[in-house]
Amino acid sequence: MHSTSNGGDRPRHSARCGFGKDAGHMEDQTKATVTREASCSCGQLTIRANAAPVKISACHCQECKRRTGSAFGVAVFFDREEVAASGASRRYTRAQDSGRSIEFKFCLDCGSTFFWMTDFREDLVALALGCFHDPSSLVPTLSVYEQSRLRWVGLDLPGGD
Repeated sequence: MHSTSNGGDRPRHSARCGFGKDAGHMEDQTKATVTREASCSCGQLTIRANAAPVKISACHCQECKRRTGSAFGVAVFFDREEVAASGASRRYTRAQDSGRSIEFKFCLDCGSTFFWMTDFREDLVALALGCFHDPSSLVPTLSVYEQSRLRWVGLDLPGGD
């Protein structure tokens, strides 16, 4: 695996980010379009999503375990044009298992990994579930990299691999 660390955007700014339209929007608890807000641990970096998520996935790959420091990661995917970020961030880019590139954005002050984009789905942006101010209605509907799931983790979700 090749890893590169890239420079950050020090001045405060607003940027639009996101993931794909053709993925099909969720139909259950997130159907209604509401504004969802998320922030890093210190609150310096914020995101506002003005649409329902495209999908919410629990990921059991080793890189998500390493990134979160937990047994798995949960990503909430939105159309890129429906998401606005503000605050100073730094990026870290690495190769995925597929060999494609994935770019993570994290807070310059507290270091929280906050959102990421992959060149596989340039129309989407993924946000870390735990960064949302109210994640209670954001329930994963898909579980990926099941072959790497720790035996003691039990989620009643469909597999996506």
